[in-house]
Amino acid sequence: MEPDLEVVADVCTGSDVLPAALQLRPDVALPDLPVPGSDGSDAAARLLADHPVVCP
Repeated sequence: MEPDLEVVADVCTGSDVLPAALQLRPDVALPDLPVPGSDGSDAAARLLADHPVVCP
């Protein structure tokens, strides 16, 4: 609904977060906290550690 934002991915499991981020290089990631296969906060921490230019 925001004209300056674009959703580039919607993944189903925590293990899909990092591969999608590597491929799509988003500026911002919004992982859900309860996510199948992983904890969303764990996925956000791994994303931030591996790719600090992405803001979870």
